[in-house]
Order: sequence, then structure tokens, then C-alpha cells
Amino acid sequence: MFSLGDEAPFSQLVKNRVGRDGVEKLEMVLPNRETISFMFLRSYLTQLQRATSEGVPVRGYFHWSLMDNFEWADGLGTRFGLLYVDYASQQRTQKLSASFYREVAARNQLV
Repeated sequence: MFSLGDEAPFSQLVKNRVGRDGVEKLEMVLPNRETISFMFLRSYLTQLQRATSEGVPVRGYFHWSLMDNFEWADGLGTRFGLLYVDYASQQRTQKLSASFYREVAARNQLV
């Protein structure tokens, strides 16, 4: 049991992704999934930055997922990794969101 006084527990973000439902809604506004993933990540990190500037104690951020992968609910149909995976050849290709996230991590700030 804890109280949210001066000794509030830290927040740790463990999972972040835009899945099938979010993509279908965003596709009406944005031209392609690459743009959707990038805009989702940028918006998410902007709000994370806002939260920390308002005093929310966040110790870390973990992006889900590095690569497109199998999801129990969606199979191989939903792609939300930073790297595109060609399942037939296993070739991995960096997405726009990966380049963006690399710059954010390197600078430790939004770019």
C-alpha cells in the first residue's frame, strides 16, 4: 500500500504501439502507414515530454517493438516495429520512425 504524497512511485512506460484499430482510423487522414507510425511515435513522445515537464516521474521509455513480429491477436497482419521485416526473406528495413527515434535517443530530446 502506498500514498501519492511526496514519495510517489515512479512511472515506467513499458509498451507503446499503434495497432490495427488505430491504423484504420488514421489511414483516413494520413497517406501511408509509415507516416502513421512516425506521427504516432512523435505525438506519444511529445506527450511524455509534457508529462515529465509537469512533474510526472518517468524513469524510462521502452518502445514496442523493434521489429514487426507475430502478435497473438493479429498474427503477422499488424506491423508496428521500428524495422520492417520481409517475412519471406527475413530482410529488415529501417522505417522513418526508426530514424526519428534514433535521433531522439542520441540527443535525449525531441527533434
